[in-house]
Amino acid sequence: DIWGWLSPTGKEFTIECLDNGVVIVDSTDPVDPCVVAKIPATRSKAAWCDVKVYKNVLYIVKDAGRAAREIEQNATKDIYNTAKQGIEVVDLLQFDTLGCPNQPETITPNFIYAGHGRSHNLVINTETGFLYSVGTDTCNSGLHMIALEPNPLEPTFAGCAGNDGYTH
Repeated sequence: DIWGWLSPTGKEFTIECLDNGVVIVDSTDPVDPCVVAKIPATRSKAAWCDVKVYKNVLYIVKDAGRAAREIEQNATKDIYNTAKQGIEVVDLLQFDTLGCPNQPETITPNFIYAGHGRSHNLVINTETGFLYSVGTDTCNSGLHMIALEPNPLEPTFAGCAGNDGYTH
């Protein structure tokens, strides 16, 4: 996934998922973009990643994929560590002051929401401050609802809507 963020100072950033993390690219000058930071994945390597932004805060999820879920369901040991994936939460304001270094800064998440493991996708309602994590290992794989207010850097569980089963 690729997402964008416009900082309060007017800098434009591109947020790009990798199989082993996320990079933050200063793309204010589209002719000369630069990678200012990398957020290494705190969990298993997975090609499927989704990112969303709310009020200068970045939310990152990974989905280990169908094969990993089948292994997880049929084995006593979760070899992909999907139970600990959750949502990585990162304060984007720290990137606003970074220049274009020779080596990108390595950044760790400010917080990890551990209310679920893997997730396939995120949807944020910016008017209500709710995040919906879908394709998770909770809520019968339906909507896992998360309140981003009052503190977007420390989201909290708000409820489930799983009667329809897998949703994404």
